[in-house]
Amino acid sequence: MEFLNDFFIRALIAGIGVVLIAAPLGCVVVWRRMSYFGDTLAHSMILGVALSIALQLNLSLTVLIFSTFVAVLLTLFTQSLRFSSDGMLGLLSHATLALGLTLISFLPPMKVDILTLLTGGILTVSDNGLDAILAGAFIIPVILCFIWRSLVAYTISAEISNAEIGHAKIVNLIYVILLAWTVAISIQVVGILLITALLIIPALTARLISNSPEQMVFGAIGFGILAITIGLNLSMQINTPASPMIIVAATCFFALLSLVSFMRKLLLSYK
Repeated sequence: MEFLNDFFIRALIAGIGVVLIAAPLGCVVVWRRMSYFGDTLAHSMILGVALSIALQLNLSLTVLIFSTFVAVLLTLFTQSLRFSSDGMLGLLSHATLALGLTLISFLPPMKVDILTLLTGGILTVSDNGLDAILAGAFIIPVILCFIWRSLVAYTISAEISNAEIGHAKIVNLIYVILLAWTVAISIQVVGILLITALLIIPALTARLISNSPEQMVFGAIGFGILAITIGLNLSMQINTPASPMIIVAATCFFALLSLVSFMRKLLLSYK
């Protein structure tokens, strides 16, 4: 397909693919206040990238396996240890980030581009990266559809969900692994530092105008696609980095709808 040779079209397709998997998962992140969990996963990916390069392993596969391992480890730690979950997430987030950066410092300078790793390279996404994103955009939503009702029930009340469903903890573990895969797949597009923002901001924006979980999911997808499209176009026009501009666009949508929502409540209070 010749149109895929256009770097802008490739970037747009890659960005939309990431949104299709990040938006529904991001809604659950917002409902369950798991943004720090996503941050920890993202920071740990630096260690995964460093290990794959140091050991000369396949980057995509290594990061995917490593992200799954970290997700399971985080879940076990936050559920079984006496420490607070945010404390353990903070420890693991900074420990893996420091270990990853330390390991990268021993590698030859040409082996890894820290800036691209942190902020993403959506305009230069590789064939393998695009294939991984498109595969994830198909597989992850399908799995999510099968566990959606159980996941929403677990989000509302973990105790009731465990009593009624029985396998609620397994559903939660599947969700955490899907979240880890999303972070791993999205690194090329928005980078390690910005993936959490792409998970959270469209979901928060959609929450302002949604009356049900499903409305919020589709709203988050819509706002995410708008942010990708407008952010890419603006980055081309004013010559700025694409990935941060996508997040700026998403933030502007949130700020605008927040202002509209505030003004509406203010007007209603005077009636």
